[in-house]
Amino acid sequence: MSVVIGMGLAILIGLAAMASCNHLVRRLNALRDRRAAPTDLDICQGIAAASSDHDHRA
Repeated sequence: MSVVIGMGLAILIGLAAMASCNHLVRRLNALRDRRAAPTDLDICQGIAAASSDHDHRA
């Protein structure tokens, strides 16, 4: 009987560890994606660079 209880506890602990690890991986991926995405400043600088290039050609 105690072997069954021990196995059940081991499975529960394993599932809890997998869930927390999965949560950490998701948070790290979200941080990485947020850093890779262009910010408003990048977009504004791109628009400014494009408009200044257009002014030089005119």
